[in-house]
Amino acid sequence: MPFCCLLLFLLSARPSVRPLFCFVFLPLFLSVPLRSVALHRPQYFEGCECIDIPGRAFPVQSLYLEDIVEATAYEIDDRSEYARKDKKKGGGGGGGGGSNSAQAAIKELKGKAGKHGGGDDGEVSSKLAEFSTAQSSAEALRSLTRVDPTSGEEVSYSAGTLSTLQRMDTSKVNYELIVALVRHVLAADVHKGGSVLVFMSGMAEINTLVKEMRRDPLLSDERLHKIYPLHSLLSSAEQQRVFEIMPPGSGQTKIVISTNIAETSLTIEDVTVVVDSGKMKEMQYNSQNGMSQLVETNVSQANARQRAGRAGRVRAGTCYYLYTHHQSVGRHGLRRCTGAVLA
Repeated sequence: MPFCCLLLFLLSARPSVRPLFCFVFLPLFLSVPLRSVALHRPQYFEGCECIDIPGRAFPVQSLYLEDIVEATAYEIDDRSEYARKDKKKGGGGGGGGGSNSAQAAIKELKGKAGKHGGGDDGEVSSKLAEFSTAQSSAEALRSLTRVDPTSGEEVSYSAGTLSTLQRMDTSKVNYELIVALVRHVLAADVHKGGSVLVFMSGMAEINTLVKEMRRDPLLSDERLHKIYPLHSLLSSAEQQRVFEIMPPGSGQTKIVISTNIAETSLTIEDVTVVVDSGKMKEMQYNSQNGMSQLVETNVSQANARQRAGRAGRVRAGTCYYLYTHHQSVGRHGLRRCTGAVLA
């Protein structure tokens, strides 16, 4: 009681401390009884029955780049724009030439990061992380296994899949592979009558993928497939089209290609398949020129889980990641204090 009187006196005598009390001390005082309720619910409510209501999320199966290549039988040519550009043998990072080139790139990027103030440049930091995991990724490829859907046993990936993964440049978004994956999803009825949501990093990437899909003989058939781009620059009427439910029995499938606006801002209820490109764009502050810029970076594990959750809204779904399971470990977003103006 004396403490409360003292607190009321201070609040009346010093109006400047009122915001501090409202935003710091008041939540602290309220958290104590709330924690007691959470930890000792039966005792707190004198033995009343407690009912736990689970969330609406359904289970989502996660499949990675190695599973996508295996399912689609995708092959890549050395002259493809999505192939690694290492000319020496072992260019996929598994041989001596690829190892030496990766180490040289790491030294060069570390020097740039040091000049830029210890990693203020998000683009340099992102590339450094990619080159740093080149050797370990190549070693992980050799030990890749998957669970056979029929026998339930662990089996190795095919030689064609391992060869494609070694030759593929995973730092680039492979539009050919996305188109092949969407075709596989529709042909194998993975979506089960639901819609397909593809996450891209920006508007330019969305437009490029839309053009690629409309060049495809199967996906370009508007009687069967409706392709909708989704980003913040669209009008409200254009954004509302992505919420249309395809009529039952019509055989039509909705394909939405979106930025990270569909992670949390918008919820498309009938999505059962998510394709995550693994890329996003965020504002980062560059201390060298004193300006903030929009930089393409890898998604964090938190972003990846949020995107996968979009596929489990109405029924069990599937999420395809365009990076390997090994690359998914240790993905963390940029710390906000390094990407914001602190002056």
